[in-house]
Amino acid sequence: MHMTQTQKEPHRLTKKFLMSLPEGLYLVSNCADELGCPIYEGVVARRDVRDMQWEKLKQVRANQRHCHVFDSKLDYVEFIESVERLPLNKL
Repeated sequence: MHMTQTQKEPHRLTKKFLMSLPEGLYLVSNCADELGCPIYEGVVARRDVRDMQWEKLKQVRANQRHCHVFDSKLDYVEFIESVERLPLNKL
């Protein structure tokens, strides 16, 4: 698994941060719904439609909260699987 610099540390999801990300990265909210799923996850949109993505992030209340950025959805899935394999005392 390739780890991006942004993946190692959570970031506060501001419009400025979203607009600074390269297109195609995979963005995941650090906040979960009642089922434990992220309230938002998806590919960082093209710049010409990024404002619409920001509006969607605000609708689900992911804005101003922590998020993680991965190179791809596969990197995100591999990261989750590696965390799930950790013993409880390592979390």
